[in-house]
Amino acid sequence: MTSPDSQSHTRVSPDPEAVAARKEAFLIVFSKTGNVWRGTLAAEGINQRSVRRWREEDEQFAQDYIDAKKQANLRLVNSVREWAEEGIDEVLVYQGTPTGHKVKKRSERMMDSILEVEGLKRPIGGHVDDDVPPDYRYL
Repeated sequence: MTSPDSQSHTRVSPDPEAVAARKEAFLIVFSKTGNVWRGTLAAEGINQRSVRRWREEDEQFAQDYIDAKKQANLRLVNSVREWAEEGIDEVLVYQGTPTGHKVKKRSERMMDSILEVEGLKRPIGGHVDDDVPPDYRYL
């Protein structure tokens, strides 16, 4: 008969199909949110240590993780760029009551931040593409 101490350190190998499904569920949510914690919630039964271990032990998962992070970052950058360039709908409020009218709210500060990251600067007059003839510039 074995002692309880010898059994306490025995690790049961998880079902490979279940692990693969958890990895996939994690990566789907992580690629959309860029948030490891949310990814672990979607995968049910894992935590951030599981993800760290998978990255260390599974080369394919490590690459998929990097790809998912790139997707999440690109999604975020595109959202910020859209907000800065096109604006977001904001409902007008008068004396605390929504009027039913919407306006596009743009973020000049966010646009300046994007330009700074890309190594560009908004010149006086607001046009970044000064080498483009005036008829072809965006307003």
